[in-house]
Amino acid sequence: IGSGVIYRSDGYIITNNHLVEGSRNVEVAFADGSTEKGQVVGTDPTTDIAVVKVDRTNLPAASFAGTDPIVGQMAVAVGSPSGFESTVTSGIVSGTGREVPAEITGGQQESSLVDLIQTDAAINPGNSGGALANRDGQVIGINVAYLPPQQTGAENIGFAIPSQAATTVADQIIDNGEAVHPYLGVY
Repeated sequence: IGSGVIYRSDGYIITNNHLVEGSRNVEVAFADGSTEKGQVVGTDPTTDIAVVKVDRTNLPAASFAGTDPIVGQMAVAVGSPSGFESTVTSGIVSGTGREVPAEITGGQQESSLVDLIQTDAAINPGNSGGALANRDGQVIGINVAYLPPQQTGAENIGFAIPSQAATTVADQIIDNGEAVHPYLGVY
């Protein structure tokens, strides 16, 4: 169980790779109570972004922020933690450019996640793939991980993939079925 953000009105939804990994089809529940079968268009384990397509049109697509968030600005996490649908928690953007090693995500991720937004808005199991929004209702990130208090001793440290990274990867997946990441290997 996880969350997602309607990316385009023609049925494309952004979520997390770790939610749909290994699946070709998923069940998508909408806020109005309706459900649709969704097809996994593609996934990107590097950024933990996935795109799901439902056969539905005229969906209310989210507005994604075009600028990076600022530390201290208000942040609202939207999702379905522990199956409680359409839950909203609030906090601030606590940091940007964060890296989260895989071993401290409580099994949520196999590899390290980089260039993340840190927030103290509560993110729990089920919030993954949901929106981290600003005070104007624009998506500034896609919720991806949190530090489990029992493992780290930390409370309310959550992370989101910045919206610009999420939409760039989603566009590549929609257009090409995969995302490509440049890298430089140095010894």
